[in-house]
Amino acid sequence: MLNIAIFFDKQKVGGKVRFFQGKIASSNLIIAALVWTFFSALLLWRGLCIMEQGLWKSDLLYTCIALSLLLGWIKGHFVLRRAALKLRKRALLSGKSTSFLRFYPRGYYILYGAMMSLGIGLKYSRLPLLWRGVCTFGVAMALLYAVPYLFAFGKEECREKK
Repeated sequence: MLNIAIFFDKQKVGGKVRFFQGKIASSNLIIAALVWTFFSALLLWRGLCIMEQGLWKSDLLYTCIALSLLLGWIKGHFVLRRAALKLRKRALLSGKSTSFLRFYPRGYYILYGAMMSLGIGLKYSRLPLLWRGVCTFGVAMALLYAVPYLFAFGKEECREKK
């Protein structure tokens, strides 16, 4: 068991609300974070290669990367961050190791299936290469944005509130 101090829930002690420390209950969180990181690295590389193939001006690359970063932040902040926080809280509250297939709730398999279906559809779509690259790079950045929240390195999770 890995002993990483994290903050995951509030506890009322002496009239004050404080965060208390927990331990990672299973290695499934680490595996999930590594899988998300691995696939985001693959998607980053693929997105850059696709954008490079679709460019007709080299100055446009920076604009496309900025657009991808914005798209990735929006998806990461509003969708995957919440998913990572719920997954981390579920793993910590269960307190025991489970098989990796039972680690995720059904809704997450639907989310992952939808993301893979959209990715496959994007691959075979008739969109210009540039836009396919922007979307792929944006999804990769969203995954990278959400990985730290599996370990509560986000600002709102780690600060002790008074």
